Formats: sequence, structure tokens, C-alpha cells
Amino acid sequence: MSSAAADLTPGQSQPGYRPRVLVAEDEPALLRAMSRALRYAGFEVLTATNGREAVEILAVSEVDAVLSDIRMPEHGWIQLLRAVREKSLELPVILITASPEFRQPGSHRVRRVPHNHEPVSSRSSSAP
Repeated sequence: MSSAAADLTPGQSQPGYRPRVLVAEDEPALLRAMSRALRYAGFEVLTATNGREAVEILAVSEVDAVLSDIRMPEHGWIQLLRAVREKSLELPVILITASPEFRQPGSHRVRRVPHNHEPVSSRSSSAP
């Protein structure tokens, strides 16, 4: 298992355990790319193509983290965050967007990530 997968849930030490990530993205090519990269890094991946699907998956599945596009059809990111917080206040959520103008008061971090081929996991330890 990769070190990124091991770092996600420090309390999980069962043999064969793979952290589960819910990926919500309405753009099919991006959903496939993110899912493939996370699986390659050792994560189990659940996918949703809109906010409603993501909320439904959260209602019936245990996940270790959520990675979601901000702008999705059927339910926006606010409804998704409400569903996440109803399930757990500790569940990590990463919101992504292609819009460079997005700023939200109260967000923990807003970080621009360059569009290159460097894995996000290698940059995450140095995030501000």
C-alpha cells in the first residue's frame, strides 16, 4: 500500500485495509482520471457523477474521505457538505474547481494547484 493511503487513516492497521474515498465529479474524463490515480495510490474508490448520487452513497457507505467538484448538477457542494457533516465532523473533504476565482469565507484552505503531472500526494505534506 502506498504511503499516501497509509497516512489517510492512521488508526487503521488491519492487513489489506484500503482507505475508501468518495470521488464526486460530473466530467467523465476527470472522474476516470482521479479514480484511476487514487486506485493506483492504494485507495478504494466510490464514484458519483452528481451531488445527489454523492449524498446517496454517503447515506449507505462508510468512507474515509470525500473528493468533490464544487460545481455539479442536482446537488451543489453545500448540500454535499451538509450530508458529510451529518455523518461525521471529522471526515476530510477536498473540494476542487476549475474556476480560479473561487473563494469561500470560512474555508480552511484555498490553494491553487498547478496543472502538471506531479502527484497531489507529493505536494500535500507541504500545503499551507
